[in-house]
Amino acid sequence: MGSAVETASLAIDAGTVEKWQQVLDLIAKLIEVPAALIMRVEPPSIKVFLSSHSNGNPYEEHELAPLNTGLYCETVMARRGQLLVPNALTDPEWDRNPDIKLGMISYLGLPLIWPDQHVFGTICVLDRKENAYNELHMRLLEQFRDVVERDLHQIFQREQRSFEDARLRAAEADRVRAEFAVLREGEQRALQQLQQLNNHLEERVAERTAELQKAMAQIVVAEKMATVGRLVSGIAHELNTPLGNIMLAATSLADRIKDIDQQASERRLTQAGLRQLLQDGYQACEVLERNGNRAGELIASFKQVAVDQAGQERRSFHLDHALESLARTLGPLTRRAQLQLDVAVPAGLRMDSYPGHIEQIIAKLVSNSIEHGFAGRGDRRARISAAQHGEQVELVYEDNGCGIDPAIQPRVFDPFFTTRVGEGAQGLGLAVVMNAVQAILHGSVRLESKLQEGVRFTFLLPLTTPVR
Repeated sequence: MGSAVETASLAIDAGTVEKWQQVLDLIAKLIEVPAALIMRVEPPSIKVFLSSHSNGNPYEEHELAPLNTGLYCETVMARRGQLLVPNALTDPEWDRNPDIKLGMISYLGLPLIWPDQHVFGTICVLDRKENAYNELHMRLLEQFRDVVERDLHQIFQREQRSFEDARLRAAEADRVRAEFAVLREGEQRALQQLQQLNNHLEERVAERTAELQKAMAQIVVAEKMATVGRLVSGIAHELNTPLGNIMLAATSLADRIKDIDQQASERRLTQAGLRQLLQDGYQACEVLERNGNRAGELIASFKQVAVDQAGQERRSFHLDHALESLARTLGPLTRRAQLQLDVAVPAGLRMDSYPGHIEQIIAKLVSNSIEHGFAGRGDRRARISAAQHGEQVELVYEDNGCGIDPAIQPRVFDPFFTTRVGEGAQGLGLAVVMNAVQAILHGSVRLESKLQEGVRFTFLLPLTTPVR
């Protein structure tokens, strides 16, 4: 049976578009090309759905190009497979394609397919110079292709569920109308029964709608975290090789400077030449080491998003002991920030879980309070409290800082979301918190905040974490 969902008219939500744009920009930067694109077919044209914000990119978002003109992307969609063109100028099959007029002579692209096997479009990168790309570039593009297709699958399923829900409502309405026709033949008793049926219908529709909304929200959050976790874990793994090359280059350059120093001692260099070589060499070393350290910090942040249960020890522990120990560990940090951190956890509250992840969550929140919550404030206080409710623990972290704007609260747990773009913030802190709470501790978190009235994070965690 075919699907009732028309994929050609399905809209992509703003949150998904923003996530695709961020990763598209990252791909253009990592592969070092002027253009990374997501194209969407809209017969009789193909549209630039998203375009990387990179220097020298000639493609404008929403720009249309006619089909059947020999574009690279047409072949990708027709084949439903990869296309690699290292240099169109030297390839008789491609030396007349329209993208050459824009200076784009190399191309690497993959198809994007909806779950019903219709073609969405392509994901591709283009360069102004000959570029055969490499296995790392292909693997990176394939990973992002998988991310986009998982999002398309989720959008398709959401639309299909909406369609099924509308169909069920229509069927239920038809049933009620049929019952109404029978009941009209009666008198007052029949009217009373009809009212009861209508009330019951509204309750059922409301319950069904609430269940669907809750399930969809959980699916969206879980899929987003799993998708981004797999993506950044792969990026972190692949970055290890260039990091090693950076450090090797720094070491080799330092050895070269030592050789130059030896030549100088043997009076084989001029004084001006020696000064220039030493100055250039040491400056290059500083650049290499600084970039190496920065890449290492990014790897550490990416791996925290792709958190792994095996990375922490599960054991039975007293929650008050763990959090009081954490407060002592954070003492130098909180004292420098003039933050008073109080712990109010009842003695004897024992959990069988991952204390390392719980401590990591609280440490992230304390760090967020210090970095974002107290600008221009003298009285700085934060509090950690907990209470047991049956087989669950309610763990609360709150501060008296400037609070979080309600307009951005739905997005604060999204990976890469930050209000400090361009200031070195990575936007991964609360994403790490959400991933640990859901994927590892099997719990939930609720944020409550008003501007100038602080923040309150409430975690519901099982006393005994389920075994996956």
